[in-house]
Formats: sequence, structure tokens, C-alpha cells
Amino acid sequence: MILLFMLVSCEIDISVDLPRPVEKLVVEAYIVNGENPYVFLTKNAGYFDVVDSSTLINMMVFSESTVVTISDGTQRVRLYPAFIPQFPYFGYTCDNMTGEVGRQYRLDVSYNDKKYFAYTSIPQPVVIDSVWFNLLSDHDSLGYISFAFQDPPQPGNCYALHTMVEFEQLGFLKPYFGSHISDDLYDNGKKVVFNFISKGAEIISFFENNDETDEEFLEAVAYGKNTNVLIRLSSIDVEHYKFWNSYYRHMITWGNPFTNPATILTNIQGDPAQGFFGGYGTNIVKVHITDSATIELIQ
Repeated sequence: MILLFMLVSCEIDISVDLPRPVEKLVVEAYIVNGENPYVFLTKNAGYFDVVDSSTLINMMVFSESTVVTISDGTQRVRLYPAFIPQFPYFGYTCDNMTGEVGRQYRLDVSYNDKKYFAYTSIPQPVVIDSVWFNLLSDHDSLGYISFAFQDPPQPGNCYALHTMVEFEQLGFLKPYFGSHISDDLYDNGKKVVFNFISKGAEIISFFENNDETDEEFLEAVAYGKNTNVLIRLSSIDVEHYKFWNSYYRHMITWGNPFTNPATILTNIQGDPAQGFFGGYGTNIVKVHITDSATIELIQ
């Protein structure tokens, strides 16, 4: 007991003042054929910072003084602050430029007397051939979607997948499970299949419902009958693919003490900066899940 008393009485509270990270501009920008460009600007945060709604608001770069422009070789357009139906919802867009297949684009950002720029292009889209519904073994109304397409004969093609449930989701989202990108390293010139695609979901931890039941979670990630689903297959360039590939490698190695953390690549030039400016050459099909095992192509 005396020894225990001595050990307890010798405890010392130690507080460590962690250094603040160097502030970096984080750019999330994309342009899709037939659509206006979208740009989201935020600032990085400390690793141990508390993440809540006020923190995210403070991270946003959303002001009239920030100058964001996109040029396509023939015109340069300034983007204006706007509400965009995609997290974090406040970004920059315009209504006098739409993406065109085959064009190259340059993004320029002027923020806090610093300048940043990046290039991207919109590759030729690839058409989705067929879509089908994979019914869950223990459900008669929920399942996952699969689809197939023909990879072109030339090598080096890369793809990104997004889906949107009509009347339920505001925009296209990455599937909840797995990677949303693919390349033709092993499937060049062959038929490519995306199997068991889950519903897209925005993962925002402080909005999540911790009381969600297993059935509610399943309904959130699986597709149900009598719903319309838009499937967007996008061709992306190699640099765009490498960015997302490094993102997934980081997610896999993050927090693992036996591996080195992966560095997320960026094409944003201007120090210091992170993020990416990417182009999407898209083909969109709309399907209706008629019943428990039937899918109907609408357009």
C-alpha cells in the first residue's frame, strides 16, 4: 500500500504544445462534358483538431476577394461564389462555360496574394453496354447494381464511377464501398465489368446517426425496387487516375503502424497547395429497378 501511494503521488501531468501545421490551400475542382465547372476551396487542419460543423465552416475559402478563373484556350471565365448541391456545398461556378470532350482547361486561383494553377482535359467517353441488378440473398427488394462496357483497343484508359438515385440524392456520388476508379492495365480492349456497386453516400462523421440499425444502414447503401438510378461512367486522364489511386492508398495505410503512409498526389501548382483539378468525359445511363430482380433501361 505504501508503494502504491508513492507511485500514485509521483504522477505528473504533461501537456505538449503541438506545432501548428503550415496552412495550405486545398483545391477540389472538376469539369464535366456538358456541365459548368465546379471548384471548392478549403484550408487544411491540424491532425488533432476537433472536427465539427464550425471547424468545417472556418476551413472554407468562400469570398468575393478570391479570384477563380478557368480558360479553355479560347476564353477565360471568372467563377462566382455559389451554393452547389455537393459537400461542402459552398464553392465557385459559372454559367457561361461548359465542358467539351477533347479540350484542355487551365484553372487559376488567386488567394491571399498567392497564385495557384492546374491543367486538365476531358477524354472521350465510353458507352455503357448493359446494366443488371444483383439481389441480396436475404432480401427480396434490396440489392446492388452491376454494369459492363467495352474498353477501347488503345491502352492507357482510366475510368471513374458515380451514381445518383433520382429524387433522393442531389448529385452524383462515389459508391459507399470500394474504389470508384479503374484502369485497363489488365483489361485493355476487353469487356470490363463493374460488379456489386453500392449506393453512393456522403460520409460526414458529425452528421452520422449512431443509433442507425443494421436494416437502416443496408437501406442507405443498397438500391431498392421501384427506384430510378443514374449511372455515370467517366473517362479520366492518367494523372487524374493517379490522384485518386494515391487517395485510396492513403486510406488503406492511414493509421497502420506497419506501413508507411501514402502521399496523396496533386496537380495543383503553387506552394503550398493540395488537391486536384480533373476532367470527366461522361456517359450517363438511367435505369429503373422494376422489381426484385429486374432492371429497365430508360435512357
